[in-house]
Amino acid sequence: MTLLSAHVGSVHFHLTLQWALRLFFLGAVALCARGAARHLRNRDPRVLIAITAPWLLMFALLGQMQERYLVWGAVVSAVALGVNIRLSIIHFIISAASTAMIVHVMLVDKKLDATLRAIDVLHGIRPYASVLVLVCVALYFWDALGWRIPAFRRGAVKTATAPSLSLGPEPEEA
Repeated sequence: MTLLSAHVGSVHFHLTLQWALRLFFLGAVALCARGAARHLRNRDPRVLIAITAPWLLMFALLGQMQERYLVWGAVVSAVALGVNIRLSIIHFIISAASTAMIVHVMLVDKKLDATLRAIDVLHGIRPYASVLVLVCVALYFWDALGWRIPAFRRGAVKTATAPSLSLGPEPEEA
């Protein structure tokens, strides 16, 4: 499937979906490196997330990955336990999805009568699990970048005048 085709002189350029995803992955890795540099400069523990995110993005963006590659992302994403609760929950979701994918492949390989119901259940939830993994990877990637929506930024609220908490006399105004 060709997404873009161009002819410039004797050079023929064809951008396939596979190459577009590879280039998108390369750009995402570059953004993760930028996020890691920002987090490292600020001494933020999210530098661990920025280092881990390419492992998850590899599975999410490169279309021909097998289920075993998500295991590596799930293992490396365990660093989220030291960063925050939301990413820790995402780690457990990704680990469960990875385990379910591998169990599904192992069960389909043998196809015993006792496992046919489990195979049907795992096959039925596969589309939903795929979307869930993609959403989790997107949230992980967003946290790796270090960008914040202005309304949700952490920090002190700045007021025009701060009330004095001192019990002494107030300073005179000029």
